[in-house]
Amino acid sequence: MNVEAKLGILVTLLLAMICASYTLYKNYREKQKKLKSLFNLIWKNSTSIGKEEILGNRPFNEYYFLRPEDERFGIAWIIKKVY
Repeated sequence: MNVEAKLGILVTLLLAMICASYTLYKNYREKQKKLKSLFNLIWKNSTSIGKEEILGNRPFNEYYFLRPEDERFGIAWIIKKVY
């Protein structure tokens, strides 16, 4: 094979790699943009987020109440952590 043929193949492969890289980068940026628009709270610990921050002005009910099963699960969790 002569030099021109090798150079042509090399240029073709480089262009294909550049086009594939650009397409992957473009898809990645679109996905990141879509994810960023879905989440308002970024880099915040979930235990420090309040209901008002997540729900905003939407109404919410304090519906959760303690049941006898909750206490048993809590005790089992503590025992499992110890052993």
